[in-house]
Amino acid sequence: MNKMFIELAIMNSNPEYNLVTRNRKTITIGDIETTFTKALSYKIRRMLIKNDHKYIGIVDFIIKNPLDNTPWIESFVIHKKFQGSNISKQAYLYFESMLRRQTNTCRLAVYKRNKSAVCFWGKMGYTPYEVKVREGKVCLLMEKRY
Repeated sequence: MNKMFIELAIMNSNPEYNLVTRNRKTITIGDIETTFTKALSYKIRRMLIKNDHKYIGIVDFIIKNPLDNTPWIESFVIHKKFQGSNISKQAYLYFESMLRRQTNTCRLAVYKRNKSAVCFWGKMGYTPYEVKVREGKVCLLMEKRY
């Protein structure tokens, strides 16, 4: 909670992501607080990602989703100015190396209309295994086995 303004800056650097996920381009401190509280209640872990002593991203994950007993990435957001520079890939691969110590599978959901995210996760080795509709939006459920 003491880094809410850092999270807010990261999230609001991605207006397209906010539009897809929250139906508006910017979010508020209240949204960050709500996300934090929800994460605690679901036992979702939140990590801030650093590069050269600067916070550049956020990853929310759960080691054992109660719906399928599988690890899930709930969100993976990199500050807009660091996207497309291989830093996103490096950050994810570092995160994956930590996951591999505990599991051999990870899942995530991505909105189909978020083309850059679908492309990124495909490059990271995730493949779709199911299509769902959430709040009227088509989601691809993706999985990677190590």
